[in-house]
Amino acid sequence: MTVPAERLAEAVAAAGPVLVDVGCGDGRHTVRWAERRPDALVVGLDAETTRLDRSVAAARKRKLAVVFVTAVAEHPPEPLRGRCAEIAVVMPWGSLLDGILGADPDVLRAVLGLGAPGATLDAVVNVRPW
Repeated sequence: MTVPAERLAEAVAAAGPVLVDVGCGDGRHTVRWAERRPDALVVGLDAETTRLDRSVAAARKRKLAVVFVTAVAEHPPEPLRGRCAEIAVVMPWGSLLDGILGADPDVLRAVLGLGAPGATLDAVVNVRPW
C-alpha cells in the first residue's frame, strides 16, 4: 500500500533493518526482496506508483513487511534519510539513471543519503537500449 509520510515514519521507527528499492516501478523486485528478507521493512519508492496493484496485493496476501511511497529520488521522505541498511536501484531510467551514473550529483547525493552508516547500494543498470 502507498503510505503517507506520518505512517512511514511510524513504520520505520518500529522496524529492524530498513531496505529501500529506489525507482521501484511496478514493485515486483520490492516484493521479492521482502520475501528474501522477512526480518526487514522493505520500502518501494517511486515517483509514479499507479502500477503497483499486483505487488500490493501480493505483499498483503503473503503478509510481507512492504510499504510503497510516492516520491522522487532527489527528494526522498525524511523518515528514510540515514536509516536504510540496504539501497537497491534496479533498471533505473530518466533522472534516476543519470544520478546513479554520476551525471546528476543531486540525485546521487539524495540516494546515498538514505543509507545508514555501513549501508550498501546495489545498482543494476541496462547497457543497451530497451
